[in-house]
Amino acid sequence: MDTFIEYMVKRKRTGTDLLKIFGTIIGAVVLCIILGFLVTITPQMLFLLWFALAVAVWYGVYIIVSRQNIEYEYTFTNGELDIDAIYSKRRRVHLLTVRAKEFTICAPAYDERFKEQYLNVSGIKHYYKTVSRMDSEAVYFADFLLNGDKVRLFFEPSGRMIEAIKRFNMRNVHVRGQ
Repeated sequence: MDTFIEYMVKRKRTGTDLLKIFGTIIGAVVLCIILGFLVTITPQMLFLLWFALAVAVWYGVYIIVSRQNIEYEYTFTNGELDIDAIYSKRRRVHLLTVRAKEFTICAPAYDERFKEQYLNVSGIKHYYKTVSRMDSEAVYFADFLLNGDKVRLFFEPSGRMIEAIKRFNMRNVHVRGQ
């Protein structure tokens, strides 16, 4: 029997994200004021240059702010977990593909039973944080090897998805409350 499950998680904005957005807007305003001042002391021919630069600055602000809207799509197909990031519902970037059998551990991140494994970060070379927010109760962590490096994945699978993942790796996948 084939297994196919999709699940999406929208990343919630953090204080750092809001600070980045605010700083970008303030920086753009300051830059446009400086450009406006420069146009008053230069010949009028440069007005079009100032206008083009101001448009470019605000387009850059738009790009930076819209890239803060991120959704993560988990697709689990016959033992293989694919994770994509979708920016502003327009641009999709493939982040990771991993087989469930490769998990050395997969467990709820904040479950006391797995606290020791969760806190053991020795040797981890790369982290994937594909969650709505790290303090969510639904966050799972999974450790595995990818190209010889130890990797840790943080993700928020649905109950149905984590049960399907467990069927492919009974020994190392732990479900919340079991």
